[in-house]
Amino acid sequence: MVVISVVFCLLVVASTTTASNATVILNIDGSGQLLGAQNVNVGGTLFDVSFVEDTCINIFDGCDAVSDFDFLTASDATAAAQALLDQVLLDSVAGLFDSNPSLVNGIESSSSSHLMVPFALTDSRAFFRSAFNSNGTDVVGNGSFFVINNTSIDPTAVWVDFNKAAVSEPGTALVLMTALAGLYVRRRRHVSRRRR
Repeated sequence: MVVISVVFCLLVVASTTTASNATVILNIDGSGQLLGAQNVNVGGTLFDVSFVEDTCINIFDGCDAVSDFDFLTASDATAAAQALLDQVLLDSVAGLFDSNPSLVNGIESSSSSHLMVPFALTDSRAFFRSAFNSNGTDVVGNGSFFVINNTSIDPTAVWVDFNKAAVSEPGTALVLMTALAGLYVRRRRHVSRRRR
């Protein structure tokens, strides 16, 4: 029983460690446009994100129920927008995505962008928190957008689609295999002692 408890604890620690140590991978096309990112950590859960220029209806399963959205509360949407600012919209060797918002897919303005994370809905509008970038100043903003309008009408706006990342966890598998080997050795010793 003690061994099973130890194995369970090790599995929990290994899976938590994997999520917190995952490296964000930027998805950049051949022209230098930032299309999205992999392994964005929002509250301990990893997401793959994409920046999509389209209508809320087309991106979020009809955009007719709050359950269509990736985040269902203002605080969760705020955390997601902040994660984009902290982990993705950075000036790096891959690009100047903080200094030049037009390098983000769907953004045509070189001075500001709203990367919109929806969380609430009325009949005609989706309410969002945004990773707002204006000339390198980053804040979490808020607003609403008509669900039938394509974001192409606003040169600063694009929707963010979050999908839970499929995380490979080799550390967890190794811990499990080690634990099973330990159980096997313990069982063999117990059986050999009985035979004596």
